[in-house]
Amino acid sequence: MFIALAVIYVVYIYKYTLPQTSVFLRIILITTRSLVLVLLLLLIFEPSFTVNNEDEEKPVVPIFIDNSSSMSNFNSSIADEVFDIIDEGTSSNITEYKYFSFDSRVDEINKDSVGLLRYDKGITNFENVFNYLSNSNDYLTSAVIISDGIINDGSSSIYQAENLNFPVYTIGIGDTSEISDIYVSSILNNRFIYKETPTVVATEISNENLAGETVTVTFLENNKRIDSQEIILSESGINRVTFEYVPKESGKHKLTIQVSQISNEHNFENNIRSTIIDVLENKLNILVISGSPSADFKAVYNSLKQVDEYEVNKFIQINESDFLGNNFAAKLDSAQVLVFINFPYGNTNDEIIQKVLRKISIDKTPFFNLLGADLSLLSLNKINNLLPFTQGQSFGEVFLAEPVFSEQNSNFISGKLEDFSSKLVFPPVFYPNGNFNIKPGIQVIASTKVNNIQTDMPMILSQNDALLRSITFIGSNFWKWRFKSEINKKNVFDQLVYNSIQWLRVSDRQRKFFVETNKDIYAPGETIEFIGELYDDKLEPINNASVA
Repeated sequence: MFIALAVIYVVYIYKYTLPQTSVFLRIILITTRSLVLVLLLLLIFEPSFTVNNEDEEKPVVPIFIDNSSSMSNFNSSIADEVFDIIDEGTSSNITEYKYFSFDSRVDEINKDSVGLLRYDKGITNFENVFNYLSNSNDYLTSAVIISDGIINDGSSSIYQAENLNFPVYTIGIGDTSEISDIYVSSILNNRFIYKETPTVVATEISNENLAGETVTVTFLENNKRIDSQEIILSESGINRVTFEYVPKESGKHKLTIQVSQISNEHNFENNIRSTIIDVLENKLNILVISGSPSADFKAVYNSLKQVDEYEVNKFIQINESDFLGNNFAAKLDSAQVLVFINFPYGNTNDEIIQKVLRKISIDKTPFFNLLGADLSLLSLNKINNLLPFTQGQSFGEVFLAEPVFSEQNSNFISGKLEDFSSKLVFPPVFYPNGNFNIKPGIQVIASTKVNNIQTDMPMILSQNDALLRSITFIGSNFWKWRFKSEINKKNVFDQLVYNSIQWLRVSDRQRKFFVETNKDIYAPGETIEFIGELYDDKLEPINNASVA
């Protein structure tokens, strides 16, 4: 009202002006003063403007129906019963009802679809139901769950239910009794399994409401019994059983774990579980090429020949044109690992050398290289690219030297002979007097000790890159190690040679550490079990390994 009076007053005083002004100017003056007066009145009285808007929202009651197979196990008319319950209980006009089926997930359906549910799902997960209720934007006043209450996935969600600000009603239907069952949860085996090499197969046996019962767990290979064990089912619901396994043949094999049946079990079909493994051929083709007959050749060759998993062929140069051995081309082509003893000799045929170089270059064939003490007898300039060093000045002399294995590399070659380097004194070998410049990326496995003084001169080296994988021994009379290097009734020289070959045969591209879970899909809140496998550089499993 004050605003209207102020405007009328302003119009009145500007209706006639002295001196007389134009109509346009008077309109501008009236408008300006009116706005000023209106603003002053608004500042003085601070009027408020209120808008009332009413929107009626119906309360929502979601109804969740368990669609699992346990609902219909002993009741073929379950679909009609559920529909009748819903039809009778949803007659209110002031409440909006929403319908959902749930198993491993929650799906909204319409009322007419309730009678079409098949009750054939394998999972009952209450946690997803309460996640929906917690995150819903509807005006929820209550909720209803129709279920037999047998939860086999996710958590029971008691904590979530307590934190809702509305009640949740449950209607028990179907067979609500707990089932009794035994089942094989998993079969675990090493990723790399070799023919005639012992390994372990582990299995996990789970039980529900059968703790204390005695059952027999049987291990089968290709449906033939390998072993069996009697176990008493654990109160925790999980028994872990291991079997020793030595595959006799390479190729694919079916491994089966079977648990004996108990009369009151719910399901006998899950008492058996199978997996397919691929057993690798353990016979490794090795070609030993020697520039001349020697005691070192005999020691290395005999060490290799005593290993059943190796197929060893030899090719020995007798003179410039004659070799002991035949079918060189075929044996070279099939070789998976090459062993050189004083090769190539000074008078070795260039054609032989070129064939060997092509084999290594094209097939990336790994090799073991034993160089004699008198390097002047060898044609090392023809295989410079294969050597882990470049040779500097040579004085044409030899001296006695002992190996010094670095602590970090002793197990690299020695394998399971624990701390062998500190317990054993190796006989000295003849070592060439000269300078060896080690190439980048080469690892020194053992250096030398002369007159009890340790030097930087290398005796055993390894190379592992995209082009070459090799182990090189420098010196002569290594055969003495085979006859005088025994610890814990194991020949250390044989162990060195064996582990060197095993390391050479394994591609560096093969993973050595694996982590996986005992299954692919987990429910929220479910315990996740991790399974780790660690292998050494020779792809042999490491038992009781610790990974930080």
